[in-house]
Amino acid sequence: MPTYNPTDSKYLTVAQTRTNRGTKDVKIILDIDTNDFYTLDDDGNFNIIGGGGSVDYTEYVAFITQSGGTAPNAVVEKNDTGFVFTYGYTSTGSYTITATGAFPDKNKVIPYFNSQTNQGFTTIGWTDADNLYVFTTDTSAILTDGQFQGNLVIKIYN
Repeated sequence: MPTYNPTDSKYLTVAQTRTNRGTKDVKIILDIDTNDFYTLDDDGNFNIIGGGGSVDYTEYVAFITQSGGTAPNAVVEKNDTGFVFTYGYTSTGSYTITATGAFPDKNKVIPYFNSQTNQGFTTIGWTDADNLYVFTTDTSAILTDGQFQGNLVIKIYN
């Protein structure tokens, strides 16, 4: 059983809920290396609940930083997609992720983003076969720069 480290980019929080009549938070954590799912409760209990096995997708994993009116920067941790990913700045709070030909079917592209700022919201979606869009807002839903910072995972299913 692995030890959970919240700063380890291989773990993504995919859900959070309250249990025991609202007295305890439980997070559902995904290990992006093994595709195993775990629960993590307020007491620090980290237990596997399923997952694993082989899946039919390729994956891009990067740590993203962005500030001011500039394109985001990525430190790539994993890329077995065969595509080169580049980032662009469109306008305040609006960015592109481009990988020519990587996204032919919007129903088979799943981006996950785990923000490190917790000061707003990030939305990532499909534009076309070559591009994903990214919008970042503050807590008042106003487009703003500096919020696209954290762990990005893009899974492309076959």
